[in-house]
Amino acid sequence: MKNLILFLFAVFATSFCFSQEDIYVLIKETPDIKHIAYKSDTIQHDQYYIKLSPQKRKITLSIINGNLRKTSRGGVASRTTLNFIYQNINGNNNPTLIKKDSIKNEINYEEMILAKDYKNLIETLRSFKNVYLIDEASFFDGYYIAKKIEKPSFLPGL
Repeated sequence: MKNLILFLFAVFATSFCFSQEDIYVLIKETPDIKHIAYKSDTIQHDQYYIKLSPQKRKITLSIINGNLRKTSRGGVASRTTLNFIYQNINGNNNPTLIKKDSIKNEINYEEMILAKDYKNLIETLRSFKNVYLIDEASFFDGYYIAKKIEKPSFLPGL
């Protein structure tokens, strides 16, 4: 009986862990996100360059005339740029409406910056079958417009 329970738990855990279908990347307008768009009668091409360069503040402590002095200095740690491409040719990848309450897996720009390891971030995104990009400005009446993007990558040359 104990073996049966362990077996059922293993099957459930495996099916749960490998059932990653969709992830939604929520972005909003910020200077760290560059959007380039091209549209014709048959092609819609959107390219998003998402800079991941969190500011790491350093504090230097010193004692001047018997008083503690704290000097704050900003710096940038591990600059990386993600490259997200959305392409719709002859209607083969139309944007879709997604109800805000139905989104199970989501990550936003602020969370991506906080990722300890950017390679792990991109591997995690790639482990999902579908990656959708949502501009938070598209929110209307409980729905977002989601665009299915190609596999996320680092900007070429990095």
